[in-house]
Amino acid sequence: DELMGLTGLHQVKLQALRILRKIESDKLLSARQRAPRSLNFTFMGNPGTGKTMVARLFAKILHETGARSSAVMEETTGQKLVQDGAIKADAVIQSAVNGVLFIDEAHSL
Repeated sequence: DELMGLTGLHQVKLQALRILRKIESDKLLSARQRAPRSLNFTFMGNPGTGKTMVARLFAKILHETGARSSAVMEETTGQKLVQDGAIKADAVIQSAVNGVLFIDEAHSL
C-alpha cells in the first residue's frame, strides 16, 4: 500500500506486483515444486529520486509476504564495504542473511 501510494514509479509498481503474484503463487506449491528464486534488485536513478525509500519498501514487502524470513534490512555503501575490509564486510553480509542487504552506491565496489 505504501509503495502504491507513491507518485509515479509506474514500472517499479508493476514489478512489485509481478513479484507479489509470483510469491503468492509459489506458496501454493510444495517446496519441491518451487523453482529457486533470486531476489536481487538494482535501483538506478539520479540522487534524490527515492531509490533507498523504494528499497526499504521492497524489503518490507518481501518480509510481509514471507519471501524473507527476517525483517532485517542492513544498509551500507559500497565505499564503506571497501574501506572496512573483508572481515567487516562479511559481518555486514551475514547480519542480513534471511533479510535484505542494501548497498547504496554499489558501483564503487
